Amino acid sequence: MRFIVVLLSFVLSNLILSGQTYPNPYRAVDTWSKFPDGRKMGAVGDV
Repeated sequence: MRFIVVLLSFVLSNLILSGQTYPNPYRAVDTWSKFPDGRKMGAVGDV
């Protein structure tokens, strides 16, 4: 009986805590970076 209570409380707490209650205020922008012709995005290095 104790195992069932612990398991049930674990499952319910995960359901409650994992839900996103507010809408996401961010949006994805695919064209946020624009480079001059001939340039491409790469890794930062060679310091």
